[in-house]
Amino acid sequence: MGTDVDAFLGQLARHLRPQVERLAGVLLQRLNGELPELSDEADIAALNPEETAQHITAFLDLLETHPDARASKAPPAALEVGRLYARRGIPVSRLLRGYRVGHLGLLALLQAEAPRLTSDWHVIHLATMRLVTIGFDYVDRSSEEVVAAYQEERDHLLQRLLALTNRASKRIGTTLDVTRTAEELTEVCTEDFADLVTVDLLDAVLDETGTGSPEALTQRRVAQRSVLDGCPESLLRIGEAHTYPDDSEPVLVLATGRSVLHHIAGTEMPAWVATSESHGRVLRDLGIHSLLLVPLHARGDTLGLVQFVRHRTSAPLNDDLLLAQDIVSRAAVSIDNARRYTHERSTALTLQRTLLPRNTVKQAAVETASRYLPAGSRAGVGGDWYDVIPLSGARVALVVGDVVGRGLHAAATMGRLRTAGSDVTPALGRLDRSTKSI
Repeated sequence: MGTDVDAFLGQLARHLRPQVERLAGVLLQRLNGELPELSDEADIAALNPEETAQHITAFLDLLETHPDARASKAPPAALEVGRLYARRGIPVSRLLRGYRVGHLGLLALLQAEAPRLTSDWHVIHLATMRLVTIGFDYVDRSSEEVVAAYQEERDHLLQRLLALTNRASKRIGTTLDVTRTAEELTEVCTEDFADLVTVDLLDAVLDETGTGSPEALTQRRVAQRSVLDGCPESLLRIGEAHTYPDDSEPVLVLATGRSVLHHIAGTEMPAWVATSESHGRVLRDLGIHSLLLVPLHARGDTLGLVQFVRHRTSAPLNDDLLLAQDIVSRAAVSIDNARRYTHERSTALTLQRTLLPRNTVKQAAVETASRYLPAGSRAGVGGDWYDVIPLSGARVALVVGDVVGRGLHAAATMGRLRTAGSDVTPALGRLDRSTKSI
């Protein structure tokens, strides 16, 4: 009887082989009815008919030539769907639920066709039992291969993301320059993470005097980089000031400090993204599908906004939010350090120039000239100072000093010492008369 059942299964497979596309359509309809989430991703949904047809063909091959399912292989389309699930960050459990529902649906379709080929219910019963056994073996083995492909892709993505994090930690914040730090962020993140990265800083952050209003939402584009020449995705140019509409997502991100992921479906294009009809056509032609907005936030202050855009890279930014936030957080600290350094150095330079002598002392017996060049390195403004103090007998005292340290504190200390110079002049005169050394 085993030979009769095997022969009947082979006959059933040959009978159904011309109907593979019809069976795939019926099976997909059932899958979408029970598990509609399987069609959430457009590119996966587009591959589902091919994957389903390949599964049916592979199963019919088993029935006709290899009743032992241990020799079965997962179809190529099934492996690709597993990789796509991994790239989208979709749990593999969702994929395996689809396998179970699809397996039961296929068995039901095969059982419904069996009575068309024979009226021997004993053969039909035995064939059904064999179908169940072969079907479960096929699902177990093919799903194992798909899960292996899923995990391999996930491991590859994790390695790539770890490498990106490592590069970001080494290459972002190499200088105490706000603009250069923003440029480093765009350079690192357009290598294999996003297709366009823009960095906007609030005008108050860029105001070296520190008098700008932190409530003002005017931003300035300080850096942007695209995988395409000329950065066609953006109409803004470096250094250009702009504002977003009050009800737009960028303003919401700045106000709440929370990131926002925006998916663009079909021809939809938010007004704050496409500022004109022609710009919208350019963006649609490029195929922009994902925008991730992440606030630049450091030490309790919102500094600006970073946008990550994908169009050439097909995978959306769903599973990359935490990575993007980590990279932006690192960059925000570096940008804040740079702007604090710039503000302090500007203040120290102003103080230093105010306190240094504006005019040289005119003496009948000596001519003096001076030049002061503040440090241009990362060490910052120091506490160097000098003075020319007139003495009796057509003589002068040349005083040069150096306050230990750098920055505003050193400059302020220098100012106090410089101011104290006027109190030192009588003492110098007395010292001159007693030692004759000056």
